Amino acid sequence: MSGSGKRILIIEDEALIRRLISLSLEEKYVLREAENGQKGLELLGSWRPHLVILDIMMPVMDGLQFLSWRNQHHPDMPVLALTSIKQPNRQGRILSAGASAVLFKPISLPELLEQVVKLLPG
Repeated sequence: MSGSGKRILIIEDEALIRRLISLSLEEKYVLREAENGQKGLELLGSWRPHLVILDIMMPVMDGLQFLSWRNQHHPDMPVLALTSIKQPNRQGRILSAGASAVLFKPISLPELLEQVVKLLPG
């Protein structure tokens, strides 16, 4: 259970990565998980996170589609985007789409924790 009460939604289609992120955060934060953007939106109907950790490449609804929805409905909700595509300008395109920060996979847990602390409000 959370020590801070801060809520984080993890949207990642790879179950192993989703679990790794959860294990690294579960002692300090209240977590929910979704395997794609559509499932993430369904959770947002009843649960408002302080931060979303979002994979960009996913089936059903990808991260860029989720960011487009978030920009219209909850533009103040910070999003930490994850991507495995290391193409030139990829990070810039994701930030332009509305992400607050971008991490490249494979993610470094210390870097993930650092970004979570930076992006959580208050």
